[in-house]
Amino acid sequence: MAVGGEQVVTGVDPAHGLTASQVRERIEDGRSNDVPARTSRCIGDIVRANVLTGSTR
Repeated sequence: MAVGGEQVVTGVDPAHGLTASQVRERIEDGRSNDVPARTSRCIGDIVRANVLTGSTR
């Protein structure tokens, strides 16, 4: 639940964080902040590959 732009999690003591079982439950429910591996190139990589090739057309 968000309150004033801040995330509020019920049943969690902010001073101690989540218990191991709470972490496991959230992971099983897909509620984790795991970020998938990057599948594309950044803009700099694309520019280097296409512009800065050393070609003298």
